[in-house]
Amino acid sequence: MALASEETVGRRTQSWGAPPEPLVNEIVARLRSWKGSIECLHQSSPINVDGQRLLRDVFRTMDYFRELGLVPGERLGIVGDNCYAWIVADLACLGYGLVTVGIDPNERETAQIREDFNLSRILRVAEDPELMVHLRGADEPAPPLSAIHTFAPRAPIALKFTSGSTGKCKAMTVSCSSVDDTLGQVQSMFQHGPGDKILVFLPLHLIQQRFWVYSAILFDHDVAVVPHRLALAALRRNRPTVVMGVPEFLETLVKGFDTQGKEASERFNTFLGGRVRYLWTGSAPITKSTLQIYEQLGVAVFQGYGMNETCIVSKNFPGSNRVGSVGRVLPNKIVRIDSTGQILVKSRFPVTDRYLNMAAQEWETTFRKDGYIATGDTGHFDEGGYLYITGRLKEIIVLSNGRNVAPIPIEQRIEQSSAVERAVVFGSGRSFLIALLIPSRKDVEHAELRAAVERANRDRPEYERVSRFALARESLTREHGLLTSQFKLRRQNIWKQYQTLLEPLYDTPPSFVD
Repeated sequence: MALASEETVGRRTQSWGAPPEPLVNEIVARLRSWKGSIECLHQSSPINVDGQRLLRDVFRTMDYFRELGLVPGERLGIVGDNCYAWIVADLACLGYGLVTVGIDPNERETAQIREDFNLSRILRVAEDPELMVHLRGADEPAPPLSAIHTFAPRAPIALKFTSGSTGKCKAMTVSCSSVDDTLGQVQSMFQHGPGDKILVFLPLHLIQQRFWVYSAILFDHDVAVVPHRLALAALRRNRPTVVMGVPEFLETLVKGFDTQGKEASERFNTFLGGRVRYLWTGSAPITKSTLQIYEQLGVAVFQGYGMNETCIVSKNFPGSNRVGSVGRVLPNKIVRIDSTGQILVKSRFPVTDRYLNMAAQEWETTFRKDGYIATGDTGHFDEGGYLYITGRLKEIIVLSNGRNVAPIPIEQRIEQSSAVERAVVFGSGRSFLIALLIPSRKDVEHAELRAAVERANRDRPEYERVSRFALARESLTREHGLLTSQFKLRRQNIWKQYQTLLEPLYDTPPSFVD
């Protein structure tokens, strides 16, 4: 389909929707009548908190902010693993009128972030003794709700960071109206309510994860919040109905799982806790074969698309799901495909319009003067208006013969093997592709890995085949700077760390092109 036709399909399926309800400014007030609960598990015993307890703790923390001399509109940094204190501190920021700045606990330059972005204070939740005293206070009645701050629609409620694959930190504000719009659109698609329990294990310093807490309070459902390391245990212990997971997590759940036989679906449902009605995924590509496995097991997976600069753009949901796509474009978003195949997004209620820590000439190619955000992702629409992501412009490998190769589909084909945990493909400026493979277990034999690459190479043109590979026995981690906070590859960092293993693969001509 020609690019011009793709643009026409995109425009035909999109139009501005209704203005969002003022949801953010209602969150703290709703706690007084909230019918749901928050379950948290950190280092101590699990806790289960209702609205009255949470409201008291939020107001105590707002009192703490007053004692510190903080003023509405100032920025407060919050650092720590997922825990109850993190939730309370963030809700107290909403109630008090502070701008929440979630900071990755693995970030080593916390003091520099405070200086660069003019943070009034950094709160290390679960470690701050004064905050803990306030949270352990007497069970006195909550004060009147008139003390709750009201954000203007365009006012920032949070600051967030994105590093992308280059590792360069970019900071942006998050407008109140963009959060209102996102919360309302998601609720209109999924109708969360009493009886639902959403599991949150991705880090709360990512504001998208805090949206689930806000949703729980606004729409009277439950939420379970745990650190990432406890995600699998939480499936059994907390028995969620909805799980948000990046593709890597969903692929791990089914890797090696026997999908054959009539009992497979029942076993897998029990493994998930017995109550899951659907899984939600995004942030990175997921293989179509993984989605098909979930379909065979009778578990719905809804894939979506968005980025920090746009928030959610498109989503599959019940009654509107096309496997392999990232769904139809949401109301209040317009998507175009430019002449390079790049996805451009315009929002009626923008998240932001610039990066705070970059000169205009650095961000104006992303935040365009016509109101569109250049995503850096490539894609196309099908005849039904469903959006498909095909790659990243910056991820494209340009071989020495001028051929352009998208590495992500190749990596996904290799990772279909149960022997491979991760595959990372390289080759820019070279005559053929190579890969770094991380085995899924210690006893994986070289022949199994070779077979995985051979299968990925099968029926592919020569320039899309991996000719040689090297092994790395350690998993790629965020802590070592090899993955972003959303578990995407930092390809440049991976190359630098494993260059001594990878460079020799180019010492001889290619010989591994099945």
